[in-house]
Amino acid sequence: MFPLVRHLSNKTTAILLKSPLTPNQLTSLSLVSGLAAAFLYSLASYGYGIIAGALLVISYVLDNCDGEIARSKGLTSEFGRKFDDVSDWWVHATVFIGIGFGVEAQSGNSIWWWFGLAAGLGATINYAVVRFLEYRNKENHVSDGTETEEYSKAPKELIPLLVFIFRELFRADFCFLLLLLAIFDVIWLILPAAAIGSQVYWMIAFYKESRNFHV
Repeated sequence: MFPLVRHLSNKTTAILLKSPLTPNQLTSLSLVSGLAAAFLYSLASYGYGIIAGALLVISYVLDNCDGEIARSKGLTSEFGRKFDDVSDWWVHATVFIGIGFGVEAQSGNSIWWWFGLAAGLGATINYAVVRFLEYRNKENHVSDGTETEEYSKAPKELIPLLVFIFRELFRADFCFLLLLLAIFDVIWLILPAAAIGSQVYWMIAFYKESRNFHV
């Protein structure tokens, strides 16, 4: 059943395979959609918040489609993989900052901006940590330039399973959580959780690396 975004991306990929769009073009569209969502979040409007949530879902779906199409059409590349990673980083960092800016504008309290900034910083550190681990282990892993994620079963032990859920499934379907929060007009709830959670997220990247599980 999870991640939910895969159900949307699989159907979307079947349609996009008939189009002339390349994987890198889809990554670009995912990036633009994500950055647009971040901007709309910053406008501190209920309606714009819902639109931003929908755009972020689109960004996530396209982020999955680019790799699926790259594999199907034999267009995987090292550049595409790195472009995909950078795009993910930009989208998540700017979305957190955009939400923080918007909630600060609504409440008049600068603490929300700092929460957003801390969450964006956590997303940036996570990107740097993952790239560091990738560089450190490059001699132990053979890369084919694929810009998509691998697939494996979730671990069965309790602690690895909790880490798997937090770092992998939560990340994969994070867009749906933000959309629900926007619909119920409580998007501010994500900020303190993200300010702390994003730091935990990059810290457990080291644990994830040692266990080598992902979706």
